[in-house]
Amino acid sequence: MSKQSATFKRGLNQQIITNLLKEALFVNHLQNDIKNGNVFIAIRNNTVDFYYQGNNLFKYVKGNFQTHYKFATALNLDTESSYVTQNDLQNASLVTDFNTGYDIIKANCKQYAKQEAGGVAELYKKFCYAHSQDSIILLDIEASFAASGSNTSDRLDLVFYHLPSRIIFFVEAKHYSNQAIRASLNKVPKVISQINNYESTLNLKQNEVVTAYSSYVIAINQLLNLSLPLPVGIKTRVPLLIFGFDSDQKEGRLKNQVTQNSEYIKNKILIKAVGSEKNVKPNELWKLIP
Repeated sequence: MSKQSATFKRGLNQQIITNLLKEALFVNHLQNDIKNGNVFIAIRNNTVDFYYQGNNLFKYVKGNFQTHYKFATALNLDTESSYVTQNDLQNASLVTDFNTGYDIIKANCKQYAKQEAGGVAELYKKFCYAHSQDSIILLDIEASFAASGSNTSDRLDLVFYHLPSRIIFFVEAKHYSNQAIRASLNKVPKVISQINNYESTLNLKQNEVVTAYSSYVIAINQLLNLSLPLPVGIKTRVPLLIFGFDSDQKEGRLKNQVTQNSEYIKNKILIKAVGSEKNVKPNELWKLIP
């Protein structure tokens, strides 16, 4: 018997919103970084994720902020080396206050930034709903459709919101170096099955997803004093965005292994390839979807 995906939920109850608006860490640091595009705030089901440089900087769960222990270690070093000596460890300490230790936690978080997640971070700097004036805004990242009874999930990288039509659409983003976009002869690239699964899930959950993101918008409107309209629908096709390559790679391996690959054509995968994440234009992704 196949596993059924869990109910997709987004939103915050009023008490969580009220409490978060009073938190010193949110008021003194996170709020400004959200508005200037450095930090992306993503609403989950009565929890909140704060992303920086593609990593989860903080979570807000049950009235408390959390961060990964590796971000909360303070090392007073005289060098920028990634390595430490035994003597260096004598100066190590844990951040004991998120508010006063905010800059240390951010600096540590940045050290763990990965290529693909870093590319996504560039997108929320430009298109995040908290500050963008464009007609298409980035509403959410890492949208997970977890399977009930399973530890795996469909996790869509980018959730855009087309404001004129009030339609939400989803994008899978892959760096050129990600092996999931290519496969050996007579094999199907992993990303194709991922996208097919995403599209099947979205087809089944259209009303559920609209309801969830309506609650999401209500929450961010209150937290950030916005006036975004509620969504009325979603697109169920999911384009593949590939970034991080030069012109030689585009005409070589990218063309041979991806854009002209028969498996992508057979599965009718929508592909948008850009050299740099800085060249991503949400309107081009929107126009790609039927």
